[in-house]
Amino acid sequence: MSRRSEADRIGFLRHQPQDLVAVVSGVLRNGGWVNVQADPDEIDPRALRKPSIFSARGRPAPLATLVVGAARAPHQVGFEHGSGRDAVTRLRDAGVRFPAGTEVVADHPRRGLVLAVPPATTAGELAELLLQASSQLTTVPLGDKWVADVYRA
Repeated sequence: MSRRSEADRIGFLRHQPQDLVAVVSGVLRNGGWVNVQADPDEIDPRALRKPSIFSARGRPAPLATLVVGAARAPHQVGFEHGSGRDAVTRLRDAGVRFPAGTEVVADHPRRGLVLAVPPATTAGELAELLLQASSQLTTVPLGDKWVADVYRA
């Protein structure tokens, strides 16, 4: 997949995710990937202090990424987060719904959580997963303003 130096940034409100569903739908149709996160300009900068290289924790405010699978390959959904070990268990305990057939590829406190999601998963299900999991994996308060950075294949 080729990389562009710039992404198309689309703002949306967490409580009105239809714009994110449209973004995900476009990425599913056209290929590429999308990064989703709470708007960095809306987070208290003191809460976003950089983690130490000696820390076992990742980002305080999660960064979720959806990479569309080629042909009939699974989509990859990843979360860089600083909430610690056993993210999948904590997400399930919190009621986050994983699309049927989702497999855990990696669940590491520093490198993050990576899921393989079946290619038949809808844009709405993917958007819901991105938002719900990010909202649970945060270690800082997140506002209602979010952004999606779209990269075309």
